[in-house]
Amino acid sequence: VHPGLFHFTAGPYLNAPTETSISLVVETDRDSELMVRYGTDPEAMTTKSFGEARLHAFDLTGLLPDTAYFYDVTARDSAGEEISSGLLTFQTAVQPGQPFRFAIIGDTEARPFVNNAVAQAIWAGRPHFGVLLGDLTDGGFEERRFEWTHEFFSGMGPLAARVPMIAAPGNGEADLYWY
Repeated sequence: VHPGLFHFTAGPYLNAPTETSISLVVETDRDSELMVRYGTDPEAMTTKSFGEARLHAFDLTGLLPDTAYFYDVTARDSAGEEISSGLLTFQTAVQPGQPFRFAIIGDTEARPFVNNAVAQAIWAGRPHFGVLLGDLTDGGFEERRFEWTHEFFSGMGPLAARVPMIAAPGNGEADLYWY
């Protein structure tokens, strides 16, 4: 879709939420260094840097329970070109015994426009997390990577950047190559 253009191919997206941490995954179309800024105040955020890779997966730890955080991700390629996610938000898990909201969705395969509308409706309810019941893609085979980058993440990406998603594989993930 974007030949030659430095871009995010997946993410940033959130998963594995706990009361004091959250996992963040970011993939770019080429190796890049990554800088993540995060905190409860967008004017005073902690910065973490990560070495050159195409796929970055890491945990933000030492967070407060049931707390809203701001974050942004900046990637820099070897030529010095930078891309940014812009300012995003997430919320840590609530403490035991506290109420929470969640969304359940399944069969997101091959429907980026429908998924984007569903993602916007889910975001309007501000859930603490989402559960994906499988069939995120139609195929999941190595040669069908576009189903992740061009279909799943183009539709669900804006939600997955703000709400941690917990996914179960379905038959649509095939051999789980990209899963």
